[in-house]
Amino acid sequence: LSAALTVIQVLLASDVLALLFPWRVSAVVMPVATAIITTRIVLTVADFFQERKPWASRWIAAVSAGIAILLAVAGVVIMKERLAFQTHDGELPMLEFVRTHKSPDEVYMIPVRVPNLERTVRGSQKSDFKPLPARRQNQAFIPIDLQRFRLYTGAPIFVDFKSIPYHDREVLEWRDRLRWNEEWHRRLSNNSTDVIEELKDRGITHIVVPTSRLLSKSGLRLVHVDRWYRVYKIEPAQ
Repeated sequence: LSAALTVIQVLLASDVLALLFPWRVSAVVMPVATAIITTRIVLTVADFFQERKPWASRWIAAVSAGIAILLAVAGVVIMKERLAFQTHDGELPMLEFVRTHKSPDEVYMIPVRVPNLERTVRGSQKSDFKPLPARRQNQAFIPIDLQRFRLYTGAPIFVDFKSIPYHDREVLEWRDRLRWNEEWHRRLSNNSTDVIEELKDRGITHIVVPTSRLLSKSGLRLVHVDRWYRVYKIEPAQ
């Protein structure tokens, strides 16, 4: 079912079907199917040797148990050492600042880069298990920065790339917010004079930008800076 729906989505190029993520079923199907198939193979081999060399089945059981334990230990090490879903630790000082200084009425606008599908394949490649340098160099990858902003800080944000809603109106709002977010960041870099008022109208109170971008507009106050990020507060009208 997962494979068939995925093929149909590719053939029809249906955004509605793509939003249902039919291939996500594989996250459950693959490990379960692998366990079943592996068990059948081991039992078949064990039965074969049980009839001819009874002592061999005990060795097969011991080796199988050893492999299972080794895989379990490897899984724990991968999680503990953060070798799987990697994130950039350069975010932590800024995230910690927001977490400890946020207020209930604040809304943060973080830098969000939407992949340019005209220059890559339709859709973006998953990059969670690639090294950080490789993910940053390949423009086809889904942006990885600040994915944990909401959960780590608990602060409201205007929009991010990965938190996709499912209600039809909310999907359209999410798409529009992504476009506005990119446009506002572009205009901030170009010293547009009216962008601050637009941000205020949308309820945005703070702007997060890379440290390499220095914003010098009136109405903005720098409240945090570290090696990787700056946080600006939009001053209320006097």
